Amino acid sequence: MNRHVNAIAGRLSLRPPQRRSLEILDRVTEIAPPKKGADVEAALVSIRSEFPSVADFEREFPSLCFALATGVGKTRLMGAFISYQRDIARFIHAQMQEHYWEEVGGYEVKVSKGFTELKQRAYTHTAQEPPADYRISPEDKSNMAKYLFGGFTRCLYSEEKFGSDAERRLAVILEREAIKWFKPAKGQFQIFYRQGADQPEYQPDFVAESSNTVYMLEPKMRKEFEDPIVLAKKEAAVKWCANASAHAASYGGKPWRYLLIPHDEIAENVTLSGLAAQFGA
Repeated sequence: MNRHVNAIAGRLSLRPPQRRSLEILDRVTEIAPPKKGADVEAALVSIRSEFPSVADFEREFPSLCFALATGVGKTRLMGAFISYQRDIARFIHAQMQEHYWEEVGGYEVKVSKGFTELKQRAYTHTAQEPPADYRISPEDKSNMAKYLFGGFTRCLYSEEKFGSDAERRLAVILEREAIKWFKPAKGQFQIFYRQGADQPEYQPDFVAESSNTVYMLEPKMRKEFEDPIVLAKKEAAVKWCANASAHAASYGGKPWRYLLIPHDEIAENVTLSGLAAQFGA
């Protein structure tokens, strides 16, 4: 039995007939899931295979609510809704996300400004401990977040933190080969990706400028390459780079390019151009 049926029936103290109605409703939505463009006749055939008495879809949602309330009392039912409105809202939101879809023909991109100032960043670090040398791999690689690295000459920030030793190695490459580079703070680029019905912000790990290209670089473990969120972020970043490149071309600027790089391919002796050739989108 669906755990949501048990939760709703228990919290509303449904009597056996009302609980049975809820169970039937739950089963019907399993047999014929509500979705846009569904074949109503095919859905009826499927439902009748378990419930032969069904003649047609004759009830709308409000009627169904009042039918479930029969014997329980509409006032009592509304009181239960008010008492558990937060849980009910979460349940409804989860169902909406599961069945969310969007049909978009395309968007018109308008660039309001081509330059933003560097965002301020906040991080924790022991004041008495000097920044570590970015060229030296720390002993405890499993806890990279505790280290603050310094000694950069081409980074836009004087100090950086890395999420992995692969990120530190990439910084070594960028210090050697990029004109300028940095790890963006939240809100620096305002790239948003699709995650269900939500649009979280994506911040790439690195941005680096070479003599002819501006790169967004995202080091990731190879096993994460097929993760839906990683792919959604990549899609959003590739589109952003395409739009940024089109805008840059209008004034003779450099194109933008997105690189999704496996951790195990980042070594201090590789080149930025080599990574771009192999992993550029």
